[in-house]
Amino acid sequence: MNIIVIGGYFFEYPNLGLNHSISYAVILHILLFVLYLAGYRLHRNYANSNNLIIQTTSYQITEPSFFHQSVLLVLLLCGIFSSVYTVSYVVNTEEYLMSLMSGEIIVRGVEVASVDGGAPGFLKMATYMPLAIFGIYVIAIRQNFKLKKLNLLIFITSIFAIIFKVLFTIDRLSIIYLIIGTLMIKNKFSNSTKLLIKIFLFIIFIIFISVTALRIDRYDDGFFGALFLYSRLGLENLQLLIDNESPLTLGSQTLFNPIFFILDRISFFPQPIKNYDYIWNPAQYFYGHLYMDYGIMTLPIVFLYGALGSYIEIRSSIPANRIANAFLLPMATNNFTGIGVVWLRGVEFYFVVLLIMMFKFSGISIKRLDVGKLNKHENVD
Repeated sequence: MNIIVIGGYFFEYPNLGLNHSISYAVILHILLFVLYLAGYRLHRNYANSNNLIIQTTSYQITEPSFFHQSVLLVLLLCGIFSSVYTVSYVVNTEEYLMSLMSGEIIVRGVEVASVDGGAPGFLKMATYMPLAIFGIYVIAIRQNFKLKKLNLLIFITSIFAIIFKVLFTIDRLSIIYLIIGTLMIKNKFSNSTKLLIKIFLFIIFIIFISVTALRIDRYDDGFFGALFLYSRLGLENLQLLIDNESPLTLGSQTLFNPIFFILDRISFFPQPIKNYDYIWNPAQYFYGHLYMDYGIMTLPIVFLYGALGSYIEIRSSIPANRIANAFLLPMATNNFTGIGVVWLRGVEFYFVVLLIMMFKFSGISIKRLDVGKLNKHENVD
């Protein structure tokens, strides 16, 4: 996705006012991308040289209790209900479904209205419950957990619940989450099942294209045209930040955004309004938000973020490492998106991580490990 963003440099959209010089933004983007890769690769090489890649076969996942499974099913139903209820605050559900099937632009207006107002915030957060439950099972499957009947039912239901959420919230992030999670576990299944997974991914990709088309209501140049448009918008915004020396927001646009939001709501630490120029605000992609927060300090931060990604990927091999497991899929999703979507800056990121930590299947050791000399395992991604 970082490479696709660079492609936005070669596309101009004069009718949208996107025909400015963005050379510095492109250079900074490339530099940040290289620093992220360098941080990731440096930590991975360190882990390899010190035999820190964990041997996953030294642990096994225990079967969750029936109570545990029942709670997950209830959360799934809550998530489905919340998706419908959130939209019903803005428009009649039947009218919405008819508009959705006809592809009318009212769907995009409903999505904007339901995000900016409508249902209470805790109900909107509940729509992410299926994502968290899907993440729990993705982690378990990666650690060789074999799905039995009820667990298989919960896992499949979480997938359909995510698709259902997308239909009601026009949320591309949820679809990306589903794609990334599926890719992370596809090698754990038999060859015949892999064929079904490929068909599933194709269908999900079609849904993703359709959702993107609904969201971009003033631009009609296909899926890849939409990607390059988002890329151009992100780079234009980054260029404006560079040119105008916009005030630093010190974390309120990225990881600490939910904390600033809550403190502002309870008037404990009112967040001052930061004025900055932008072409289109939602296209402040990951590097743009980081630069808005930290300016030139974005360079070392991106390097450390790359190293953190490698650390979490390696440590998530241990079922007992709840923190690394909880962050694995959400961070993988954030790393993949890049264009216009910065999930790290939303309270839903905290919410999904919290749910995964609370309900992740427990792991038990089946042979003692020498912590100082952990063996490599060739199957670790």
